[in-house]
Amino acid sequence: MLRKIGARLTYANVTATLALFVALGGTGYAALRIPRNSVGTSQIRPRAVRTSKLANGAVKRDKLTKGAVSGDKVGTNTLTGRNINEKTLSPVPGALISDYAGRAQRAASAAAADTLQGKTASDLEDKCPAGTVSSLGACIESTTRPPDTWGQAAISCRANGRLPDAAELTAFAQGFRGSGPELSAQLSSVSGAFTVNTQNGELGTVDFGTPTPYRCIRPLTNHDPNSGN
Repeated sequence: MLRKIGARLTYANVTATLALFVALGGTGYAALRIPRNSVGTSQIRPRAVRTSKLANGAVKRDKLTKGAVSGDKVGTNTLTGRNINEKTLSPVPGALISDYAGRAQRAASAAAADTLQGKTASDLEDKCPAGTVSSLGACIESTTRPPDTWGQAAISCRANGRLPDAAELTAFAQGFRGSGPELSAQLSSVSGAFTVNTQNGELGTVDFGTPTPYRCIRPLTNHDPNSGN
């Protein structure tokens, strides 16, 4: 057998065999010693690099393109409040309903605050009663009462108010004007009182026993008539 093989060996056969071994050995050596930066993107097959080939933390945020990680790529319950900008979130339906309910409750409370025992804020405002006009901050009767003595007039007015003083009658005369001399609350002497002519505002006097027209100051509504106001 060896004699047959030896008979077939020639210089050409040996040279060809050595060349084959050199070629195969050179290729293997080159495969083990790849030059630095000689492998680029085009040399990597699709899906050639798997997760198991990546070191922990090898892929950082700046290596990902914008939008590369979508919602379906994020694991369930993997994000916490620290990872989310809450200002970018829209209110959830339950929160909107709660907000609307809170607003309605506040509106109802505000409406209730505007009323007291069925009365509105306008109803509770101080105002002059019917039959009077506002003059110099007082509610003075718009028409005179029948003539009476100063004492009787003072008693009649005290039932729900008082006699006006001279200044109040003078202010009334300037704004509304009456029919003539009227009794005031001020005394001119031990036996008489001052009067004011509500047509021209002139000051006069009258004895206590002389019947004279008069009008009363009435308190603002919501005030106690016996408070003196």
